[in-house]
Amino acid sequence: MALAAYHRRAAVAAAQVLEGFDEERFAAAVSMPVGISFGSNAVASPEGRALLDLLVRLVARLYPTVSIDAPAKLERVTNELIELCRRVNPEIEYAAAEVGIAVGLDAAAFPTTIYVGSDGWDALVSTEQPQMIGASHNILGAGAAACIGAANLFRAVVLPEPRLDETVRYSAFHLDSALIAGEEPPPLPTVALDHTALIGIGAIGNATVWALANSEIVGRIELVDPEDVELSNLQRYVLTEQNDVGKQKAKLAARLFKGGDLKARAHPVSLAAFLAERGAALERLVVAVDSRGDRIAAQASLPQVAFNSWTQPGDLGVSVHPRFGEGACISCLYTGDGPVPNEDELVAQALRVPERQMEIRALLAMGAPPPPELLDAVAAGLGVDPPLVHAFAGRPVRSLYVEGLCGGAILPLGAVGFPTQEVHVPLAHQSALAGVLLAARLLRHAAGLGPEETLISRFDVLRPVGVELTQPRARLEGRRCICGDPDFVAAYREKWPQ
Repeated sequence: MALAAYHRRAAVAAAQVLEGFDEERFAAAVSMPVGISFGSNAVASPEGRALLDLLVRLVARLYPTVSIDAPAKLERVTNELIELCRRVNPEIEYAAAEVGIAVGLDAAAFPTTIYVGSDGWDALVSTEQPQMIGASHNILGAGAAACIGAANLFRAVVLPEPRLDETVRYSAFHLDSALIAGEEPPPLPTVALDHTALIGIGAIGNATVWALANSEIVGRIELVDPEDVELSNLQRYVLTEQNDVGKQKAKLAARLFKGGDLKARAHPVSLAAFLAERGAALERLVVAVDSRGDRIAAQASLPQVAFNSWTQPGDLGVSVHPRFGEGACISCLYTGDGPVPNEDELVAQALRVPERQMEIRALLAMGAPPPPELLDAVAAGLGVDPPLVHAFAGRPVRSLYVEGLCGGAILPLGAVGFPTQEVHVPLAHQSALAGVLLAARLLRHAAGLGPEETLISRFDVLRPVGVELTQPRARLEGRRCICGDPDFVAAYREKWPQ
């Protein structure tokens, strides 16, 4: 049994959401064999095949020992899924499991079983009985089911007293429990997308691309991200495999659309460079970036409709902003009542050297390494042995912050106050669910199925699915935001007249 090469990033993610985190106990828990079972029902439709694909991509990322169980007549599909596991983690091993996820009505059960299925827009998850698999081409409920099923598996394996979903029907149309949503959503038609850009092909963006590439869509989408895939990304990027390290994110994602009716063009450039070239022509802007500043800049480019998603230690969220100035905009969500700390202030405070903020600012701007005396000051401020900090000598000060504090190289994972929320590393199923739901909002709106008001949806993957997860959000009067600026509003209405 061998943990994935990027396992420590998974431990970082768990440390941010689990109380009393112990890295050794966590490694032992996820090393327990887990299983996935399926039958003919699961491979008979696009919904079932998509559910299996995403589920395997999630499970193989965290658990080093798995079982893939299916009838002998489905040996070809079983072998394909095992090969996918190996591409995600070449060291993965196979053994019988006591706890697992059963996909569809005719899948074999485990001693502890999480049953998953889907029905068009709806994700079906239960610990009590098998769940059906729908026959539609709408894979959004299936994608959500894979993520919610993986969340239940994580809780069952890692938490000492897990609370699992007894029976839940979650609607990717309403982003809420289907039991209280009322009206049954219409079928998802073939969607036409043009003048649309996805900004950020990271953890959330990967899952958004997965959902779009598996849906019936025509047109073209722009994929924007300047970065390459790093080994640490594999912990949560559901599209990536071990041999993708070093490849450009946007170009890697664009390959998934080759041969389909939705064409994708990769833009390996910064958000600012892309908006300078294409921003004025965008009807739909789909935002899946980590930076608060980039989110605000994206909204300030005044797309006709904006979609946004995020993860944080307490939950994940998705918001849709159909009409600028008539409800909260993306900027409203990230513009506080007080001043927002700059990166240099945030880093200086986290490293416990606030008096050296200006020095930190210069080092960040130049991408330069901290001098020895600054490393000594950081060690003293954090109360750790100097060699732990001096291990980052010669590396940019941002690496000291991101890997040393947020990655647990200096302070133990789970240390009180670390890492800060601004650098949250999500669990794989957390960011994947955010990406699938972001795609659901985009496709619902592009299909002409609404919504017509600003809505914010939240989801906590460490607890059973709740109700009333989606709420309207009005613009907050009295708070300084671009959607309250008459010039911005006038420019938007001139650009997009009703």
